[in-house]
Amino acid sequence: MTPALIALPSPELAIPGFAELPEPIQAAIEHLSTPFPIEEVKVRPGAVRRDGTAALCLAYSDWWTGYLPRLNDEIGPNNWSIILRPWGEHQIIARLRAFGGLIEKESSGSAKGEANGAQEAEAQAKKRACAEGLMLGLYYYFLPNVWGKGERVGKEFVFAEGEEQRCVYEMYARAGLIARSSPSELIPRAGRTARGEASRPPAITPTPSAAPESAPATARAATARRSLEQAERRVGLRQPSTETPPPDSDLPVSTRSTLASDAQLGLITRLITHLRNSEDATSKETAAALDALGARFGIASMSSLRSTADVRRVASRLTKRHAMQLIDHLNGLTPTGQAQAA
Repeated sequence: MTPALIALPSPELAIPGFAELPEPIQAAIEHLSTPFPIEEVKVRPGAVRRDGTAALCLAYSDWWTGYLPRLNDEIGPNNWSIILRPWGEHQIIARLRAFGGLIEKESSGSAKGEANGAQEAEAQAKKRACAEGLMLGLYYYFLPNVWGKGERVGKEFVFAEGEEQRCVYEMYARAGLIARSSPSELIPRAGRTARGEASRPPAITPTPSAAPESAPATARAATARRSLEQAERRVGLRQPSTETPPPDSDLPVSTRSTLASDAQLGLITRLITHLRNSEDATSKETAAALDALGARFGIASMSSLRSTADVRRVASRLTKRHAMQLIDHLNGLTPTGQAQAA
């Protein structure tokens, strides 16, 4: 196990009055402060070298598929809220309130010049408020700098194939969050105890080194994967198969771990329902848009799906990565550009 090399501020320093908070709340915050699984992490280019051959990698997670589900899973959807208000032409202020007002934090987001400026500013403000108020995603600000190879395409920079995954792995390895010998392992979130019970897990709990996918899973790896099945999140790196899927119990453990989670399928179902019930589009237009989008992900007649069970049945081979992409597309179809998930 590689020791952690990045030094995050302690909760006592990052959150005023942390020591006086009830034990379960302290435990929840410590859970939230742990890193996202490495397969959930994305990167975007930052500063680009003058010759245009490399860019600084900026790691992040999406609000809808990273931060939101984790908040709901760790502290419950009724134990937090975020109120937004505009600030000037290109900025938004997000006010986070959690645990009945015991935690309150404000932060701003700005995205002037971005293609989706309002949505980017909102997501940025929410993420910053969560990082400062609950330490969720705070570690992103402390990851070491890594440069990724690529090239300029017009005004944009595009990473070379495989560079994004390599850079994320390099960041986690340099930070001591994963062992160098295990580039495919995940950084799990700490396990949760029964509601109401306090727990103080270590800030980071690396997984055991995993065997190659082609080799039979060892007992140790299988046990680790089972324990992480509910803690793992979104984003599988395999392309979905077009063959008739075998029963779930017949799938290899490594394949099942990349399939879309129940939380993702539930969110997809709610977004489909939200779009069907929208008053801003006719039912035929909505159905056509949903079916066209579903076809891109191998989901037939997506507009007719009414429950999570329906979605699970027709999208049994949908990976976490493609589920995240589908969720992003569905959010883009909503009248406001982002449907509020329950």
